[in-house]
Amino acid sequence: MKPLLSLAMMVKNEEDFLEEALESAKPWVDEMVVVDTGSTDRTVEIAKDFGATVSYFEWPNSFSLARNETLRRATGEWVFILDADERIKGDEPEKLRGQLVPGNSFPFEAILLNVVNVSANGAPISSTYGPRVFPRHEKLGYYGRVHNAFQSLDPQHPNVKVRFYHDVEIIHLGYDEEIYKNRKKAERSLPLILASLEDNPEDGAMHFYLGREYLRIEQPQKAIPALITAIDKITTSNHHTNLLESAWLSLINASRASDAPLNETMTFASAALKIYPTNSDLWHATAATLIKAERSAEALNCLLQAKKHLSAGWASSAADKSLAFREWEIDEKLALVYGETGQWQESYKMFLRTIETRPRNIAGWDAIVEATIQIAEQLGDTENLERLRLLAKTSE
Repeated sequence: MKPLLSLAMMVKNEEDFLEEALESAKPWVDEMVVVDTGSTDRTVEIAKDFGATVSYFEWPNSFSLARNETLRRATGEWVFILDADERIKGDEPEKLRGQLVPGNSFPFEAILLNVVNVSANGAPISSTYGPRVFPRHEKLGYYGRVHNAFQSLDPQHPNVKVRFYHDVEIIHLGYDEEIYKNRKKAERSLPLILASLEDNPEDGAMHFYLGREYLRIEQPQKAIPALITAIDKITTSNHHTNLLESAWLSLINASRASDAPLNETMTFASAALKIYPTNSDLWHATAATLIKAERSAEALNCLLQAKKHLSAGWASSAADKSLAFREWEIDEKLALVYGETGQWQESYKMFLRTIETRPRNIAGWDAIVEATIQIAEQLGDTENLERLRLLAKTSE
C-alpha cells in the first residue's frame, strides 16, 4: 500500500540538528524522504541510520526548486514538511492522520501548524502558523529562491483552502540569535532575496523578507524602505496578505531602531493599529517607541492595550506573534512606566509579576530584582523583602 504520510526534507550539512528532527518525525509518518544538496559532514550517514530514504540533488540556487524535488521523491498521499532545525511536538499522531482526508477543494488544501521559534535554551521567541501538511500533488508546491512559499501551481486554481490544526506544533531553533549567526543564514539569504527581486521587483513578499533580514543584521535604515515597499505592493496586489501584520511590526521596530523622529515612527504605528487594532505586538512596539521618547503616560495606555489584546486571534491568525509567549515583556515595561508616573503600588505589582515569569538568563534580571527590592522597602512590604533579598543573593 502507498504510504499515507511522507516526511519531505531537504538538507545540507545538518549533522548538529538532523538526528533530533528525524527522531521527532518518526512516529508521525510512514516514510522519511531526505534529499541532500551537497553535505560534507555526517548528514547523509545520520539520515540513513534513522531509516530515511536518502538521495542527492545538486543545489539549484533556489530553495523552492530543491523543496519541490523532495515532494516529487516522496511517495505518500500527503506530505509533512520539516527542516533539520525543527522538531515535531505533539502526542497523538493518529489524530493528525485522521485529518488526512480529501475535502471539497482537494487537492488544493493544506493544514496549518503552529511554528514556534525558540532560543537555544528552549524559551519561545515567536510563532506563526504555516502550511506544513498537504496532499502530494503535481499542482501543489513552492516558489521563490528563498523563503519559499507554498502555493497552488495551477493558474486555473490559484487558491488553496487552509485549515488550522492546533494539536501539533513545529519547534524551530533556527531563529535563535547565536544559531542564526553561526549558521550564517544572512549571508545565505540576502543574495538570494536580492536575486529574487531582480527576477520580480513586484514581489511584495520578497521586499518584506529583505527588510526583515536587514533588521536582523542591525541595518534598520536599509530595512525601512524595503518594508514600506513591501506593505505597498502586498496591499496593492492583495497577494501574501498574511505577511502584512508582520511587515508593519518590522517597520515600526526598524524606524525606532534607526532613531527616526518620533512623529515618523508614530505615523507608521498609527497606520498599523488602524488596520489591526487587536494586535498586541503592534501595541507593544508602539509603547516601546513612546518609552524611548519619554512619553510615559501615552506608553502606559499602549501597554494596557497590548495586555488587553494579548490572546486576540491567537488560534486563528497566521501572523507572527511573540508576546503570547513573552508576556513578561509587557509586565516589565508596565512596572517601569507605572513607576515613572508615580503609581508605585501598580509598579510594584508588575515588578513582582515580572520576576515570576521573566527568564533569569536574559540581560537585566539583576536590575529588575534590585528595583523590586527598593520599592518593597519604600512600601514596607516585609513579607516579600526577605524572599527578594534571597533572590538577589542567589543571582550573584
